[in-house]
Amino acid sequence: MSHRDAEIAVFVDRLETGHAMGHKVLAAEHPRHGQQAVRTSLGRITQVGHLRWIKEHITVEDNTMRWVTRT
Repeated sequence: MSHRDAEIAVFVDRLETGHAMGHKVLAAEHPRHGQQAVRTSLGRITQVGHLRWIKEHITVEDNTMRWVTRT
């Protein structure tokens, strides 16, 4: 794992439960790396098994269904 990937992995590990995990949001909060760098690192971190993305179909308060991605 590269230094950047490790740095992003540590940053993600320290986020609070329920925090947005999109590459744009993470790049805005992590000023050392841009959106594409964060996106690439998230992909690599996922490949090595440190991060997992799960899609769920949930019912929200107004009884409509929505897809959410959990990590």
